[in-house]
Amino acid sequence: MMYKDIVQALQTKGLEANPRDYLTFFCLGNREMRKSGEYEPSEKPKHEELRKPSDS
Repeated sequence: MMYKDIVQALQTKGLEANPRDYLTFFCLGNREMRKSGEYEPSEKPKHEELRKPSDS
């Protein structure tokens, strides 16, 4: 459905763009509690570095 809406909007504007350039899908997951002894990678995403210690 979203693909069709984007195609129609691009056609209305007269653009010859690929609709996939305007689609972004996110897979959201539940945050699980960290357990002691659980593997943690040595590098963390930037959003993890910005979290306050009280957030974990």
